[in-house]
Amino acid sequence: MMAASLKLTPINTKLVFSGDGAASPETIGKAFARMAREDIAKVDRDNAQAAGGALRRTDYVAGAEVAAIPDFVDPESTISARWEVASGAVAYAESLLEVAGPRRSGAYRKQHAIYADGVAVASVADVPPGAREVLIVSLVPYARKIERGRKKYAPGAVYQSVAALVAARYGNVARVKFTFAAPEGPAPALDAWAASRSSAVSNSRKRRAQIAKDLRNPAILIYLT
Repeated sequence: MMAASLKLTPINTKLVFSGDGAASPETIGKAFARMAREDIAKVDRDNAQAAGGALRRTDYVAGAEVAAIPDFVDPESTISARWEVASGAVAYAESLLEVAGPRRSGAYRKQHAIYADGVAVASVADVPPGAREVLIVSLVPYARKIERGRKKYAPGAVYQSVAALVAARYGNVARVKFTFAAPEGPAPALDAWAASRSSAVSNSRKRRAQIAKDLRNPAILIYLT
C-alpha cells in the first residue's frame, strides 16, 4: 500500500533515552530527526517497490518545506513528508509503453508525446508538481493499425492494455482512461501523413474533418487526484 503522506511527532515516535532515564531537548531533537529520516526512508522504499520506481517526495519541518530533514529538529515541532503517488502512474505507463508493442525498428516504442495540462514535457520527470491531467499519445502514423491488431500490425490493444495495467495499480489515486486523441503539439510524421491522405478531398470542410480524424491516435489519459 503506497503512502501519500506521513506526519511524525515525538509523541508518536519511539525515542531512546540515556541510561539514567533523562534526556535533554537536544538529545530528543536529534533522535526525533534521525528516526523520522529512517521512517521516511522506509516509506520511500515501500512506495518504490509498489510503484515500480521512486516517487517524488517533499519534506516539511514545522509546516515549512525543506531540502532535507536536518540533524536536529525542535522536539516541540513536527516532521512530515508527502509523496506524489499519482505521478507514479505516469512513470509506470511510460515504462510499459517502452517495452510494449512492435520492436522491429524501435520507432513505435520511442515515438510518443507526453502533455501535462496541455503543455508538452520532455519526460515524466518534467511533469510539474500539481499537474491535474497527463496525456500520453503515440506519434506514429500506423499506431491505430497496431492498436486494432490489423494484419501485419500485431499484437493489438497495446495502449489499451497498458492503460488497464496502470489503472489496476494506481486506480485508488488516479483515474486512468484509454482513448484516442490528437497530439497537442507538433507531430511531423503524423501531420505529414494526415495531410497527404486529405489531399484527395476537394471540399475544405471535409478535408479538415479528415485530418482531425487521422490525427487521433491511441492515447492514455491520466487524471491525477
